[in-house]
Amino acid sequence: MRRFTISPFSCPGTRQSRHGAIEGAEGTIAATRDPLVAAARHGTIEGAKGAVAATRVLVAAARHVAVEGVGGTIAATRVLVTATRHGVIEGAEGTIAATRDPLVAATRHAEVDALGGCLAGRSYAVPDVSGGVSVAFEEVYPI
Repeated sequence: MRRFTISPFSCPGTRQSRHGAIEGAEGTIAATRDPLVAAARHGTIEGAKGAVAATRVLVAAARHVAVEGVGGTIAATRVLVTATRHGVIEGAEGTIAATRDPLVAATRHAEVDALGGCLAGRSYAVPDVSGGVSVAFEEVYPI
């Protein structure tokens, strides 16, 4: 004869009740927890996105101002460089003109004087024979 003892299988209602209680508890926990956690996460993410977006806007504005400032500095520097180059070129032209023009004028004057003297010396060196030679031309007609 078989003997039946108290075993988990001898109380099927208890196991079902426990399972139902656990299922119910899990469902209650899920129903209570999930929306709150999801809402909290959503709010946190939205807040983080807003903070990140605001930070990015501020960073972009700061970069823009920095670039504008750098651009202004570069533009001002370029203007000064251009003005400096212009001044240097103007100064160089003035220096070249002041150095070159008197020297060139003096050199040309000396060359003209030397050429005049050479020409005068040549003309003095060539004898004048026009008065001592008699020249006659005959008219020649073709036949």
